[in-house]
Formats: sequence, structure tokens, C-alpha cells
Amino acid sequence: QSRAKAIKWTTKGLTHESEDEEEDFDHVEENNPNFTDDNITSQNNNVQRDYSTISPLGKVIPGETINAKVTRDILRRCSLVVGLHPDQAVGDIVAFANRLGLPWCVVPCCVYSKLFTKRRIKDGSIVRTHEQLVQWLCETNPNARVATLGFEGKNKVIYTLPREED
Repeated sequence: QSRAKAIKWTTKGLTHESEDEEEDFDHVEENNPNFTDDNITSQNNNVQRDYSTISPLGKVIPGETINAKVTRDILRRCSLVVGLHPDQAVGDIVAFANRLGLPWCVVPCCVYSKLFTKRRIKDGSIVRTHEQLVQWLCETNPNARVATLGFEGKNKVIYTLPREED
């Protein structure tokens, strides 16, 4: 509880009052039986996984066991797709939402230009910088907009709004 009380919101995001204190959450994965491949089971040719996790405080956080069919159904029923610091998934998040005509919102951080060498902005340049990544994401949808969030760092949010009903 004292650790939680020491968290404050700043222009750099959520920070602990004692910045010199480093968190070590390596034990979470090591102590969590649900991170093993033993928890993957095959039922009716659908892979299932128990997504329960153990919090940094050692409490079990129950998850849901879902299969690919259930996941597809959930995704098809979404009304908004969001990615906050989605790393390598940012392009897939936006492509998925654009394909289904859903509004989306992403706050990208890392560019991964060596991994995504086929990402190019309209002038033919390879996406190498954060600014180019923002431009590339905007170019995927003519209705995309950009806003700046009120904190330091990678604070550009790229988004689309829901389509107006006819």
C-alpha cells in the first residue's frame, strides 16, 4: 500500500516518488505456472491457454481461457480498437480496424525500421523515424487525425472517429 501511495502523475507519466528505487518483476514470470507450455491444451482442434497471472504482489489474477473462434468473435464485435505503446503490432492494429471499418486509436512508440523494411510513406521513403511512423499510420486512412497528449515522450496519438450513421 505504501508503494501505491507513492505513485504520482507527472508530465512524464506515472512515476514513483522514489525514482531511484528499481522494480524487479522478473520473479512474476518465474513463479507463475501459467507461463509454461503445459497450460496449453488442445480441445476440438482449438488451442486454449489459461491467461491467469500472478501480480507483482503475489496475488492470482484470474484470466479467461479462450480459443481462436471465441477471439475472432470478440474482435468482430468491437466498436473501437486501441493500441497504447503497441510496438510491432501497431500496423496490424490499424490494418485490422481499417479492414473492418472500425475507429482506432494508437499511441506508437518504437519504429522497428529494421524489422518492417517494407513500410514506406507516400514519397517512397522507408519509415525510420517516429515522425515517419506517425505519417505512415495517417496515410493508411484518409480520416486519420493526430493529436498531442499532455505528457513528455512519445505523445502523439493517431486516431479515427466512428463513421457517422446514415
